[in-house]
This record gives sequence, structure tokens and C-alpha cells, in this order.
Amino acid sequence: MARCLSPYFAIAFLFGAFVNYFMALDLGFFAPVDVLEERHVRDVNPGTDRMKATMNVTLIKPTLKSKKSSWTGPRYGQTVKGMKHVIIMNDIPRTAGRLLYKAALGAFEYNWTTVADHLVQIEKQKKNIEEVEKLKPPTLVHGHTSFHPYTDVWENPPIYINFVREPVARMESSFYYERFGDYAQDPSIHHNDNMTLEMCVKKGLVWCGPWWNWHILFCGYDSKCETDHEWSLEKAKKNIDKYYTFVGITEELETSLQIIELLVPDLLGGLFKAYKDLNDDGINWNDLFRTRNKKRLSHRLENKAREIMKDDVELYDYAYDKFNQLKVRFGLE
Repeated sequence: MARCLSPYFAIAFLFGAFVNYFMALDLGFFAPVDVLEERHVRDVNPGTDRMKATMNVTLIKPTLKSKKSSWTGPRYGQTVKGMKHVIIMNDIPRTAGRLLYKAALGAFEYNWTTVADHLVQIEKQKKNIEEVEKLKPPTLVHGHTSFHPYTDVWENPPIYINFVREPVARMESSFYYERFGDYAQDPSIHHNDNMTLEMCVKKGLVWCGPWWNWHILFCGYDSKCETDHEWSLEKAKKNIDKYYTFVGITEELETSLQIIELLVPDLLGGLFKAYKDLNDDGINWNDLFRTRNKKRLSHRLENKAREIMKDDVELYDYAYDKFNQLKVRFGLE
């Protein structure tokens, strides 16, 4: 009897393995436009601490074949005309990236896609790069993903856009967002614990430590971006100068959107108006995207927080100087 059933068990085993394989594949890097507007819940279990789930992940430099290119840059502050471009917004969390994204939905009339979160397994990061390389311009790519130089992939180099936010304010927003979310989300998917940022900074816990240094998104996928902070910071600055068309300032969002319009007139010429029109549907998106239960860090601990995030503070000041130069150039002071 056992001998008669064994072929069926073998078939069942192979079928189960086949199903598990396809369930394990990550097919979520691209989503329809109607899904993209609402997609923000991270790819972890609701009760799982996102940072705990990813702290042991080590980034490595992807070993992808590259082509030779005569393009050397720099791109920062250069006006980009024409339609055959891929725009990459690899925004830092809690820098008004979703507001920019919502506005861009109203201004960009072509292809859209989203990319995986920066804090994912290395296999997904490699797949992320490979999927972006398959895109055809004009396309806009959005997500919390590390910089990658796609300059050899398309006929024209991509347009990189990002935002930075005053690091202590971003730390406050990020810390409480992890716990309570914002008013656009169901708070039950977050931790809802009682720890305050004040307590965290005093105790020197990892959740308010160098983990919040997000300049590494400008640095790239090289493993050195997370292990050598001095090298990572300098690499981030060089990438901004050479590859990025613009890095906006969250505290000066409207001026930043106006500059984007001027730098990318053909693809994002209606961005500022689209942002102004966001609330015409009766929804205040600025309020919806505000972090719940956010508390300001005391002045006494602000200096300690800035020391913790000194690399991000330096990069923020660096980007702000470049931003101010463009404000003067375009008469937007």
C-alpha cells in the first residue's frame, strides 16, 4: 500500500514546493497607478518592528554588467528638457516625499512605478535595480531606495530628485511615525508604545541612534556606505553634485517645487499648481500626512541629537547651500 501511494506523495511534494517558490517571489516592485497612491504600509508584519527586522542586513555592491558611457556630469542645477527621461525620486522617509508624489501624480502624465523600500534583503535590492533598468522613458520612479547610477541604461541619463529635512525634525517625525503612524493610516498597524524620543535619547538606545542617518540613500548600495561614515558622507555629496538635478528642502517645500518646475519644464512643468490643487477635493493632505502624537525634543537634548546625526546635519547644510544658490539664480529669495 505504501508503495502504491508513494508516487502521489512525490507529486504532492513537488506541487507544494512549486507553489512555495512562486509565493516567495517578490512581485511587488510595480503597482497600478490607483494602488500607488495608497501604498505605504511596509512589507513587514504589522506587529514587527521594522528596524529590528532589518538591522542585520548588510548592503553589498550589486555585480551588474555596466556599459561604457561618455557622460560625466555634473547635473546639479542643470535644466533638463525633452520627454525621453526616467525621473527617479528616491526620497528619504519623513521629508514630505508623499506630498511630492501626490503632486507629481497630477503633473506627470506618463508611466509610474514604485520601488521597494531601502530596508529590504539584498536579493530584493538587486532585483529592484534590474526592474528599474527595464523601464522605458518617460517614467517616474518613486520610493525609499538607495541611489544607483543608471546613467548607461537609457539614451538620456535619468533625472534624480530628492528632498532633505532638518535632521532633528526628521528624527522626531520618524521616531513617532514608527510608533503611531500618521492620520492617513490605521494606527493599529504601528507599535503604539509609550517610549518618548526624550527617553530614547537620554538612554542612548539604538532606535534614536545613528540608525536615523539617511545620507546613505545618497551614497548608494556599496557596503561601505553603511560601515564608513566619513567615506559615505563624501560619496553622498559627490553623487548630489554629479548625478542629481535637484535636492529640495522640506521646510521650503513650495519654493522647492517651483525650482523643480524650472529645472524639468517639459515633464514636471505643472508640479507647483498640482500641489496647490491637492486640497481641492476637500482633503487636507498636509494634515493627513502629519505624524500622530509627535513630541518635540527638548532644547537640552537637541545638541545631543545633532551630534548623533552629525553626518546628516552636514549633508543637510551642504544641500541647503546649493538650494539657496538656485533660489538666487531663479529670483525666488
